[in-house]
Amino acid sequence: MAPILMVVAWNMSEKHEFIHILKTKTGDTLVLILTFLLTVFTDLTTGVSVGLLLAFLLFIGKMSKSLRVRKVLPDPVDSYVKSDIVANGKNCPQISIFTVEGPLFFGTIKEFETSIESSLQSNAHILLLRMGNVSFMDTSAESAVEHIRKKMLEKQGTLLISGIQHQPKDIFHQTGLYERIGEPHFFTRTGVALHFALQELEISKCKGCKQFAFQECTTLSGQSAESDKKRSPLEINM
Repeated sequence: MAPILMVVAWNMSEKHEFIHILKTKTGDTLVLILTFLLTVFTDLTTGVSVGLLLAFLLFIGKMSKSLRVRKVLPDPVDSYVKSDIVANGKNCPQISIFTVEGPLFFGTIKEFETSIESSLQSNAHILLLRMGNVSFMDTSAESAVEHIRKKMLEKQGTLLISGIQHQPKDIFHQTGLYERIGEPHFFTRTGVALHFALQELEISKCKGCKQFAFQECTTLSGQSAESDKKRSPLEINM
């Protein structure tokens, strides 16, 4: 009976897949080796339990690194938002725009909050979050957005959100955050949100500003420039 069981076990071992995973030298390799050794030297229950726990931790680690939060501005040439414009020194003192990409959950909240914190501490009174590429959000992320809303409210600012997907929007509805932010502050497209934001500017602060973060700034700052094409904000490709 023992030889038969050994043959059956060998045929079920999927040795080719086993060797292939070992060659990849990734986190999956670690999970495989640890699960295999624990199963052999302890018991199946321990091996599978530890393997699942390790796989879960590795998955959370990978997902945590997938979040990207970038401060952006519209490119005056092609009207697409780009982060390198901000990196090159341009910035609007009154409006902060952030593109958020990836899942928002307890494993990524720290990076999200750290990226936004500088704008919460600045004099910008309008914060626009572009969330079109956020497909998933948990209640921890919802609490982080609520914290941002309260911080903006403390300095009499406004939080705007564009492109929000169904799942995050459902979370906002379930917790009441959607109503607290206010339906007029949710937009399907960033261009429309930016048009709203520009109407909320304190024009007195625009006088003499040299940042020219938006094409509309040329007129608002009281300056004149041949490059001012008086583009409508609704034409922004966002």
